[in-house]
Amino acid sequence: MNSGQKIRCASVDYRQGFIEVLPDVHPGTVNLEVWQVRSGLDLTGLELHDERLRDSDIVANVELELSADEARRLVDGLTLAIARLENRR
Repeated sequence: MNSGQKIRCASVDYRQGFIEVLPDVHPGTVNLEVWQVRSGLDLTGLELHDERLRDSDIVANVELELSADEARRLVDGLTLAIARLENRR
C-alpha cells in the first residue's frame, strides 16, 4: 500500500483529531479516514499511530472511499472554504 498524508487537526479542542488520506486502499479510490480524539488531549508532538495515543482517546472514526471525481469535488470545496476564510473572494 502507498503511504499517504496524515494531518493533525487541533484548532478546536472538542473537534480535534487526525485525518489520513491514502490512495488505492480499495482499487480506484481515495481513502479518507478521520479520527476524532477526546477533548482535552494534548496533540502536540503526537502522530496518528503514536503508541501514546490509546484506543480510549479515540471517540469517533469515519472512513470513506472517494472516486477521483468525488475527491476533486472535495478539494474544490476545501479550496473555496479556505478562500472565504481568508476573505479572498
